Amino acid sequence: MQVSAGLEVINISKHFGGLAALANVSFTLREGELLGIIGPNGAGKTTLFNVITGVYSPSQGKIIFMNRDVTHLKTHERARLGIVRSFQQVNIFLDLTVTENMLQGFHTGFQINFWESLFPTRGIKEKTSQLKGRAFELLKLLEMDQFKNEIAGSLPLGIQKKLGIAVALAADPRIILLDEPVSGLNPSEVQEVMDFVSNFVRKRYMCVIIEHHVKTLLNYCDRIIVLNFGQKIADGLPQEIRQNRDVIVAYLGEDT
Repeated sequence: MQVSAGLEVINISKHFGGLAALANVSFTLREGELLGIIGPNGAGKTTLFNVITGVYSPSQGKIIFMNRDVTHLKTHERARLGIVRSFQQVNIFLDLTVTENMLQGFHTGFQINFWESLFPTRGIKEKTSQLKGRAFELLKLLEMDQFKNEIAGSLPLGIQKKLGIAVALAADPRIILLDEPVSGLNPSEVQEVMDFVSNFVRKRYMCVIIEHHVKTLLNYCDRIIVLNFGQKIADGLPQEIRQNRDVIVAYLGEDT
């Protein structure tokens, strides 16, 4: 059975002055797929994420999400449709508890002003209680509920990385874009975070990962796209990427 496309990136180019950061990049992400994007420094990986999420407008091309053209929508408009991103640096509040951090992830659907925070009404209290319940449910689903009352800054970096992903998931995405989720981690932490992504995230959301840990993505992703100097030079199964001459040259040089 043909699986429908959730995200279509069609001939995307992005120029900064005379520099082409992306040149005619196209790919499709299907529902249930874990897609990895790799490439040397300066290959255009983060620029591509910025175009998909609306931080940058493309110089040409289209972004189609769930059969809707979102090319010209703003970042917050795409987020409301379900396009959510995590960042390379841990984007959590280190002085708040895990639960308090999770509550920040619900901000797109529920906001209170300064006076409501000082003098909360019964409605505000009830809504806050409901959101705490949703936070506990998500933490339990992700097997992180044992940390719910811990201060985020006291947790190991690997758990902080998982929390950053969990906060993004609290925004109820359809697709989550993970920007180097295992950067700075030791091998055991890398495995813990990637097992978390593979066992929980990818089973419930469409997921795209950019990483410098090439071997990690080759071991976990269903499909790999390789960028070099803003161009897509390969797109295939992990075993195909391992044997691709263009990929080997891009990473290791002509003499390898």
